[in-house]
Amino acid sequence: MQKYDLIIVLGSQLVFKNKKNYELAPHTLKKAMAAVIAWNLKLTPAFIISGGHAFGVRYDDCKIIKPNFSIEALVNARTKPSEAKTIKDFMVKLKVPSGVILTEETSLTTEESVRILGVILKRDAFSGAKTIGLITAANHMKKALRLFNDAGVKVQPISIKTLESLPILGRSK
Repeated sequence: MQKYDLIIVLGSQLVFKNKKNYELAPHTLKKAMAAVIAWNLKLTPAFIISGGHAFGVRYDDCKIIKPNFSIEALVNARTKPSEAKTIKDFMVKLKVPSGVILTEETSLTTEESVRILGVILKRDAFSGAKTIGLITAANHMKKALRLFNDAGVKVQPISIKTLESLPILGRSK
């Protein structure tokens, strides 16, 4: 399998399942599991998870809502975890080290993710990241690849279905 210097995982809707826990929606769970599988297969040494605080902005505790980008909604959204943090927490529970996952917690759309990641990837810490993989939903990949290409960021698609079909191997330290 292809190896990557870095893998980007684009966030998406979370669902609040009960009074205590924020859980991943099924499509987000697939992306998070694909990232865990990539880690276990030693396909990358690092991840950037992109996805901001979207509760009350793009969805409520149960469903997608009409977007509300008001200052009040944006401020209130910060009282709940970001998509990126929730995905990272899930990955860490499955033994991906916290120290290899950078979260981008500002973006609320794919366009914003690409712009912000374009800035982050220019930092010295990522100067060695020549081969960058991208995990997102299959029906979202074409748009995401176009946006990254337009921004001058070269990423390679990673198929969730391909990763799901592979055995999950234990990653040695």
